[in-house]
Amino acid sequence: MAKWVYRIMAYFCGWGEDYPYETYVRQISRTFFLRNKAENATMLGFLCWLTILHFGPNSKHYPYFQFEPENDEFRYEYSLTLRASIYVWISELLSSLVVRSLFRWIHKQDTGEETVLDFRRYPHVVPVMVLVTIHVLQNILFGMIHLDFS
Repeated sequence: MAKWVYRIMAYFCGWGEDYPYETYVRQISRTFFLRNKAENATMLGFLCWLTILHFGPNSKHYPYFQFEPENDEFRYEYSLTLRASIYVWISELLSSLVVRSLFRWIHKQDTGEETVLDFRRYPHVVPVMVLVTIHVLQNILFGMIHLDFS
């Protein structure tokens, strides 16, 4: 969001009056919101699918998700995987909070406010984002189901 970065990119990309600095800042803010949404959906999806594949009725069909440490040289366990994933998620949330605070403090740009304005301006985007999130969660599930470490 820094003006000097904008000026460099404007020079190399040939941006003129049609892409002012304020538009650039709003675009960075939107991109950051979408990135955070994707991170949170991915972590939540991973934790949910991990738990479902470990405890669910079809768990016997997914032996890798039984986490039997005695058969594994790395000693992976469900609780260890769950804790490590939650710690990573917490670090992502904290870093997001820091970056949003820096956006607000240095660039006077409120990512949350910008997102709400976009949702009011383009209400048809909200169901699309929900559908895209569901699609991403399905991809996570199918990716995890096809894991084969043998």
